[in-house]
Amino acid sequence: MSKKNNILISIFILFFPFMIIVFTIVDFQSEPVVNYDNEKVSMKAPLCSEESIYYSDISEIKYINDLDYGEKIKGVFNKNYTAGWFNNAEYGDYYLISCNDVEDSRYLYIKSNDKIFIFNLKTNEVFSKIKQLK
Repeated sequence: MSKKNNILISIFILFFPFMIIVFTIVDFQSEPVVNYDNEKVSMKAPLCSEESIYYSDISEIKYINDLDYGEKIKGVFNKNYTAGWFNNAEYGDYYLISCNDVEDSRYLYIKSNDKIFIFNLKTNEVFSKIKQLK
C-alpha cells in the first residue's frame, strides 16, 4: 500500500471511534420528547430510537395512578426524567417518558397491537388532545 492510503486508513480508524463518542454524548444530553400530530403519537428518549403509535392502531388508553418502572432495558435515569424502554411484570416491554418533578403522579397508558407507551407530562393539554383524537 502507498503511504497516502496508510494515512487515510489511520485517520479513519482514529476518526470513527471519536465520532461515535461525540454522537453518544450529544444523544445522552438530549431531552426526551413526546410529539403528536393528526396521525400518531411519537416518543424519543435519549439513547433510544424514536417510536410511534398511529391513532388507528390504538387499542387502549387509560390513566395509571402508580407505576413500578421495573427493569430498564435501554434509556436514561437522571434527576429530571426517566426515559427509554423498560420491562415490568404488569406491562411487559414498554416505552416510558416520565418527568420526575411532576406533582400529579398519574401516567397516560397507550397501547397498540405491538407497542405500549407510558408517559407523564407537565401539562394536561397533551393528555386531553390525545383523548380527543382517539
